Amino acid sequence: MTQQFTVSSVLLFVGVLIIISHLFSWFSSRTKFPSVLLLMASGFLFAKIFPSFEINQSYLELFGTLGLIMIVLEGALDLEISREKLPIIRSAAGASLLTTAISIAGLSAFFYYVFHASITSSILYSIPFSIISSAIAIPSATRLHPDKREFITYESTLSDIFGIMIFNFVIFSNISAISIFSFSVSFLIMILISATLSLLMIFMIGKMQKGTRNILTIAGLIVLYEIGKDFELSSLVLILIFGLLFNNMRHIIGVSRFGRIFNSDDHSVALNDFKSITTEAAFLVRTLFFFAFGASMNIYSIIKIETIVTGTVAVIFIYIVRYMHLKIIAKKSVMPEIFIAPRGLITILLFTTIPTQFSIVKGLDKGMLLFVILSTNLVMATALILHKVTADECDSSN
Repeated sequence: MTQQFTVSSVLLFVGVLIIISHLFSWFSSRTKFPSVLLLMASGFLFAKIFPSFEINQSYLELFGTLGLIMIVLEGALDLEISREKLPIIRSAAGASLLTTAISIAGLSAFFYYVFHASITSSILYSIPFSIISSAIAIPSATRLHPDKREFITYESTLSDIFGIMIFNFVIFSNISAISIFSFSVSFLIMILISATLSLLMIFMIGKMQKGTRNILTIAGLIVLYEIGKDFELSSLVLILIFGLLFNNMRHIIGVSRFGRIFNSDDHSVALNDFKSITTEAAFLVRTLFFFAFGASMNIYSIIKIETIVTGTVAVIFIYIVRYMHLKIIAKKSVMPEIFIAPRGLITILLFTTIPTQFSIVKGLDKGMLLFVILSTNLVMATALILHKVTADECDSSN
């Protein structure tokens, strides 16, 4: 923001924006139209009305990183791990890994031959477009059948994690058998470290006073995430594992010696409190991020033939891969899951952090980024609105 805005006007602006975002969420719950598109449109219109309003790239990166942490945490806290849930977990994990990998391979080949880019650049640019945005997919699936909703939650969350892992691997490593083996070992070590730290933090939460334990926990997770990121570790795994363990400790408490350490009643109270503040924090960061992105985007950049052609090819390929996996491999219901593949926060975050030495100037710019985001979200919104007419899932979710 420029210096023309006073403290009073900024506070007024933030308060009004939060209220408007809440109204957008209410409207989205009734119509299934993604609230993030409304936030982006609001940011775009605000920037046009107030030309002096500028968004620095660092704001987007800050809001995007915080949003990623909070949204993955929010999603993990809603997931239950049990023997009955294993089929859904396996199916979602397979879907996220396979579709992400195939999408990256296909789009990389497309970018390589069309733009004559290097293999590394082609892979890096394909990754953001291959990841489902959990920030959009999870809220959009709230009124679907519980099984469909859990599948989308697991799939989109794991898609974020797999995508970021591959992105960091390509940037920080030379692609070879040795580097892949080293990366796999570090990932397994990160899982063990994450589980240990998560159990320790959960234990500390049970011993802390109620007043500040939630904000201290979130601060601790952010610190650990950034430390892991600095060491080129898959630190988002820590956020996922913490949320999963925290939400499923009652299963551990009832069947193992952990029951001697953790009090079930105290844990339930702490979990409910933490879920509440996490949901509200995720809502706030999501609001700021998508409004800021809307204010920074140039809508006219998508009105170019090369942008429309390359963007359309990418979107069609995304849905072809998704259809083939759901229909042929997973043998799951295709509607409306095939169209719940929005690109959003993580796509923007990774695309805008691609190092300049790997940049592909012609064709692959923010115009295509915006085209793919708008297309996948509008397709999802249309599918969900039409699905409302014929589906019977809503009865079980109400």
